[in-house]
Amino acid sequence: MTLRALLLVPVSLALGSCCTDPIDGSSYFCLGDMSLTEEVELGTSYAPIIDAQYDGVYADPQADQYLGGLIEEMASHSVYAGQLDWKFSILNTSIPNAFAVPGGYVYITRGLLAAMETEGQFISVMGHELGHVEHRHSHRAMGRQAIGGVLVGVLGATENAVFETDTGILSTVGEAGAGLVMLSYDRGQESQSDARGIYFAAEMGYDPMEAVKTFEYFQKLEDQAGGGNSIEWLRTHPLNSTRIADIEEQIRAMYPELVDRPKSSFRPYASGNTQFQTVVARFKAVQPVYDRYDQAYSSLTQAMEQDDASAIKSAIQTIEGCANDLPSEPLFPAASGMGYLALEQRGKAKTALARSIQLDDQYMPSRKLWKPRFFLGALLNEQGDHAGAKTALVDSTEAFPYHPAPFYELGLAYEGLGRKSEATAAFQKVIEVENDPNGTYTQKAKTRLGS
Repeated sequence: MTLRALLLVPVSLALGSCCTDPIDGSSYFCLGDMSLTEEVELGTSYAPIIDAQYDGVYADPQADQYLGGLIEEMASHSVYAGQLDWKFSILNTSIPNAFAVPGGYVYITRGLLAAMETEGQFISVMGHELGHVEHRHSHRAMGRQAIGGVLVGVLGATENAVFETDTGILSTVGEAGAGLVMLSYDRGQESQSDARGIYFAAEMGYDPMEAVKTFEYFQKLEDQAGGGNSIEWLRTHPLNSTRIADIEEQIRAMYPELVDRPKSSFRPYASGNTQFQTVVARFKAVQPVYDRYDQAYSSLTQAMEQDDASAIKSAIQTIEGCANDLPSEPLFPAASGMGYLALEQRGKAKTALARSIQLDDQYMPSRKLWKPRFFLGALLNEQGDHAGAKTALVDSTEAFPYHPAPFYELGLAYEGLGRKSEATAAFQKVIEVENDPNGTYTQKAKTRLGS
């Protein structure tokens, strides 16, 4: 389903109707109700946008299996038990965040896991996020904000958007915006989801007071950021001076019998299970390397925008040092490759981008990074290797089908191979995806199509 099609789905259902909260049975106004199947379809369409925004998934099979198993257990206590197949992912970013989107897609970031101390915190936070889906809060937010406007903003929002070189290989390729998941919740909805986090923790045998620690952590981040504008979780889950106290009061009201129970009686303390701590210890151990990379990548993009060759070289040096420390991480050579492209060192760029793709194929074959494949494909096109470019660009468009640049380069690859009908289809796809008659890639595609 394309973004254009997504724009039409909820609005076409009804001009306005009454929808029902699955948890408490209350009614609320909505632009149009959606079946659970339609919500799953919508969530499936979100997935590649989320992967692109957060640099894909973090490959730790043991962590994924263990934490995913906890999500499955939580699902058995959900109002959607037996109806919804929840899908869990760890996103490969240092940004502390967690969220869930319609259709049962559940996410936590590497950065937030590295900050956690207990399994109970994980259950409380993820229970809160499941609560947003159970209460259909995104559905309500979409109704309030007019879903069309939210979705249109996805490709408009960029992160360090423009990389320019004389060759045009590094062109206007921004990150997908987080508009789809950056729907704000009001205080009442936050309170409802807090209650679901408490519910999941208590029903599964954890101390629900563990939730307080995580919210205190976010409060600390908000204080450090001077209001939380730079903390992504806080943009969708605003804290206030009374919220933590409210959570404690909710726990006392919902589960008074648990308030004074000794910590040793709760899971996992009673069983002595330390697997969560083992998992999190690995995230904490590598975080300093990612901290260096995050700073170097920020410096790299700034230096590229300013065409500062010396600063680009310095950033590449730091990123390659990170690659020496974590040689299986594909993000590092991908960033180096972009830096070398900016320096017009095509041989080094090609080697780095190919290395990123090789590592990515080993890292998580089913969830591919789109940018290194796009940049390598564009470079191979420039060098006349249209067959190699086609392979990389097909993978890029499949990984992230919402940006026109890979489709445009794919069209050029097909032209170079003499496959005119496939080139035409790719250029037509550019126009469909960009959905702007005056868009840069649309104009280029129309020129190639002769129109």
